[in-house]
Amino acid sequence: MACSIAGSSLGGALLSGHRKLLPLLRSVLQFRLGGLACQSTLLFYLDTPWARLDPGTVLRGAVLLSLCLQHFLGGLVTTATFTLMMCCSQLAPSALQATHYSLLATLELLGKLLLGTLAGALADSLGLHFCFSLFLALSAIPILYLSLAPRALA
Repeated sequence: MACSIAGSSLGGALLSGHRKLLPLLRSVLQFRLGGLACQSTLLFYLDTPWARLDPGTVLRGAVLLSLCLQHFLGGLVTTATFTLMMCCSQLAPSALQATHYSLLATLELLGKLLLGTLAGALADSLGLHFCFSLFLALSAIPILYLSLAPRALA
């Protein structure tokens, strides 16, 4: 939780320092995707019969570091995403701006909650390796989608 709050705070500081929103969000999403790939690789390794996670191993430190990094980057992405949604809503007619923002926030949370709710059942039915690979591929979609953002948001 502390790492997520620190990431959100850094995101707010970077955005208030007049950093451009879309390039910042794109670079953080790319960095997060790399971290997720490393985390998935660690998970795949730990799923092998010869892997050991003893208290003194470097592997245990890598797992802890990857979790902290993902929470930190998740906080940063959340701040940037909600700022982007606010900017999108400002482009809507003034009578619809609050409704537009509420709809975007609802869709963002629905995406998180829906996958979070189904993740366990998907991992059980599809297998851990396939499920994590699928989620890794889904995590790349926002990076590609940002190239379609209107220039008014850049």
